[in-house]
Amino acid sequence: MIWHGYIEKGRTNPKMELKKNDTFDVSLLNDLDILDNISEHIIIHDLELKMVWANQAGADSVGLEKSQLIGRHCYEIWHKSDKPCLNCPVTKALKSGKPAQSEIETPDGRIWNIRSYPIINKDSEIIGAVELTQDITARKKAEQALIEREASYRHLFESSMIGWWCTSIEDGTFLKVNKAGLNALGFDNEEEFIGKYKSTDFYSPDERRRMLAMLEESGKMDRFETQITTRDGKVKTALMSARVYPDKGIIEGSVIDITEHKTAVEAFNEAVQKYSKLYENLRDGAVTIDMNGRIIECNPAF
Repeated sequence: MIWHGYIEKGRTNPKMELKKNDTFDVSLLNDLDILDNISEHIIIHDLELKMVWANQAGADSVGLEKSQLIGRHCYEIWHKSDKPCLNCPVTKALKSGKPAQSEIETPDGRIWNIRSYPIINKDSEIIGAVELTQDITARKKAEQALIEREASYRHLFESSMIGWWCTSIEDGTFLKVNKAGLNALGFDNEEEFIGKYKSTDFYSPDERRRMLAMLEESGKMDRFETQITTRDGKVKTALMSARVYPDKGIIEGSVIDITEHKTAVEAFNEAVQKYSKLYENLRDGAVTIDMNGRIIECNPAF
């Protein structure tokens, strides 16, 4: 963009002299209503960082008229300061002659994405800068909230006592797993596991086909009981739950080691059977009564 020649500074103040014997003609900008309908701030600065022209969005952002901005420094209006803000892109553009960009927070908590472009005359001299500013507060807050949610999710993922995992649909390669999942399969760290093992390394291809059939039918698998073989050869009983995400090419799920629970249940059932057999074969009569004295069970001898 080349600016040169004699320029008026608007309808109310015809001239604004700049260094290098150049002036800005901003009268044409005042006639372009489209610039006042743009949500971005558009501000033209002279070499002393004083505002030569501003659109309506720039004035509205601080509750002033456009004419109240002219001749003043942007940092005194937006930053309530007597000097340019740190990393000011306008200062950088004026100094380097190249476009500059920064994200800057003002004292009111708003965050701005500021881009600045040097204005160069016909003699290749820098005579000012254009500033384009966009309020990105909502976006930055949303990004921060996302980061915090991801951190919270990561904490829950890593600290959960339930094993969580993610595999590729194509061949079952493990892409992600938490500590509980590693422990269930006999591993200590991700480095020796992720991308190096597949689901079929821990249960049979036939079992994986059964799981995939369930996922294909309903998109999920809930508490499917299966046998898994750990890295050290131990056979465990586990409950597997999973959901498939075809658009991402992944399956995410959980694994709960129920080996001890299963063993305890089997031991309990075995004890009950032994007791029942002994109860039934007693030569003496045996009876079980409740707290109200009612008979609820007796053996044949009774």
